Amino acid sequence: MSKHFSQNISKSLTGNGQSKNARSHGLAEVGNFRDSYQICKYWLQSHGGWPLEKEDIQHYQNILTVLKEISTLTEEIEITIQYEKSKNKKILEKIRAIFVKEFGIKSERVIPEAHVLNDLELGYLDAIKLAIALESTFKIEIPSHSAKTLFTVQQIIDYISHKPGLFIEIL
Repeated sequence: MSKHFSQNISKSLTGNGQSKNARSHGLAEVGNFRDSYQICKYWLQSHGGWPLEKEDIQHYQNILTVLKEISTLTEEIEITIQYEKSKNKKILEKIRAIFVKEFGIKSERVIPEAHVLNDLELGYLDAIKLAIALESTFKIEIPSHSAKTLFTVQQIIDYISHKPGLFIEIL
């Protein structure tokens, strides 16, 4: 961008002709959305260096608002993903403790990919005992038709993780 173009943008956006950098145009408030700068730069360049009209300025401000919302949503999604990972890790720790205490199975064998019957060698009665221990530990109910579909440790983690009202303390 030429210096003249930048000054015209500044005059148009501020209304007083004072030169301000891109952060003053609202980019600082946009947040961490990775492509915000490129989107704004492309939009400004597409206007060919001409002074911006009032509706152009409003459109640019709308773009900044949308980018800010995208950034906020992205941060919320990242926080949710981290929470879910931490929650699933805590659930796995509690499941491992059940297998160690109730069945004498070494903790390192209880991995998400482990098949409860084949890899961890639980029998039918052990599977019932496991369901009871899971219900007691997590304060949930596992209907028999659901228990019959939980073959791997990961399936157990997913089932428990998605139970409504379940609260796992992460700290």
